[in-house]
Amino acid sequence: MNKSVTYLTAMLLTATGISCNMGPRESELFLNRTATAYSQDPGLSRELHKVVVREVLPAPKYVYLRVQEADRQFWIATRKQAVNTGDTYFYREALMRVPFESKEHNKVFDTLYLVTKLVPSAHATAGIEAANAEDMETEAGISPPGLQIPPGKQYAEEGYLSIAELAENPEKYTGQQVLLRGECVKVNKGILSRNWLHLKDGSKDSYDLIITSDTLVPVGTVITVRGDVAVDKDFGAGYKYRVIIENGVLLQL
Repeated sequence: MNKSVTYLTAMLLTATGISCNMGPRESELFLNRTATAYSQDPGLSRELHKVVVREVLPAPKYVYLRVQEADRQFWIATRKQAVNTGDTYFYREALMRVPFESKEHNKVFDTLYLVTKLVPSAHATAGIEAANAEDMETEAGISPPGLQIPPGKQYAEEGYLSIAELAENPEKYTGQQVLLRGECVKVNKGILSRNWLHLKDGSKDSYDLIITSDTLVPVGTVITVRGDVAVDKDFGAGYKYRVIIENGVLLQL
């Protein structure tokens, strides 16, 4: 099996398909199942969690962790990685199993959350600080360094909402679906289960407009995109934006 293929995805998929009282054995956690099926599982939670590790139980391919979130303590399992007791981590995607038996540790977890990706606080904070810095610069009307494109590249045209129009009166378009065209000048991949596309259209290149999308495009690509305008959007974990385009769908690459 390709080691790069959905390490914990297979584990979680297996868990969803078994309904016996004890849940799957450890040997069943890594059966080869597709990521697509997993992503469509109705039992999958995508709520963002910030937890502190209180206890670590290692296993050959994964690790059990007793974690604390606010005043609540519970157990999670994720792929094998270095985890330090007392450190803070973030995760979003998790699937609950009730109960879950660990043969290796001779232990039954009353409730266990199978976590696809556990991110150390230091890494997550770096991403959050970068997003916040870009957001503050956007609100100040200053584009972050490296996001300027050469003058003369005009992509805003009739039939498309220009970034200048959106920046001038964002409340006018709040909750509306709009059509934009421009150059993708920067991409942040896979943050909070989204891709973050930075768009310029030549109408107001001092303004950093971000579009969230499931689609990933190369930097420098001219795109036509349809999305929903959100104002004062808070994704949690410090991701706050004065104006952002959500659910971006690329109509032309």
